Amino acid sequence: TSLATGVADDQLRPALSRLVLSTNDTQKATDLLNLALDVSAATGKPLESVTNALGKAYDGNTTALAKLGIGYGAAELKGKDFSTVAGELSAQFSGSALTSAETYQGQIDRLKVAFDESKETLGTALLPIVQTFVTFLNDTALPIFNQVIGAFTNKESGLNGAITTVLDTLQNVGQPIWDGLVTAFGFIGDAIDRNKESFESFANVVQAVAPVLGTVLGGVIK
Repeated sequence: TSLATGVADDQLRPALSRLVLSTNDTQKATDLLNLALDVSAATGKPLESVTNALGKAYDGNTTALAKLGIGYGAAELKGKDFSTVAGELSAQFSGSALTSAETYQGQIDRLKVAFDESKETLGTALLPIVQTFVTFLNDTALPIFNQVIGAFTNKESGLNGAITTVLDTLQNVGQPIWDGLVTAFGFIGDAIDRNKESFESFANVVQAVAPVLGTVLGGVIK
């Protein structure tokens, strides 16, 4: 019914429930629901108001039905039984709901209902998967994330604390060693600068003696 008329099941369920309450018969309630859909479509009255009026009229109170403005006065309705009124309304408004469903707005409403039904069906199918995923997040992923976050905190056992300890150690121990090495190499550099001439003289001697040493050493090696 929802797909055929474009009326959402959220409106149909309470409407049918109201009519079952009066008729105590699902078939009669269904017939009256179809009549209510036709009257609602033709008059523009809310489905809830129409079904409530029909339910009261079935119970013998036709006042609400007269207030719908469907061509019946209160006095006129008092003289008729409900089956007669229902037959006249059916003859007057029959097919209005389906005709309305074929209009542009009706087709849009039917499409919306179909889309909503598809979402419900898809949601039902995906629900177990979503629940499994949520369980995974809560039981597995979040504890791991919390451990990682904890590792980067300022606690002594955290990664930040460990990095701070390493940096402090480098600063307290490594820096003096480095400074000492720089100073030591400074001494070496100063010594080389002071004895540059001696090194140059030694280099000259090596250059002069090298050919002779080469010949002598070559013979010994042979």
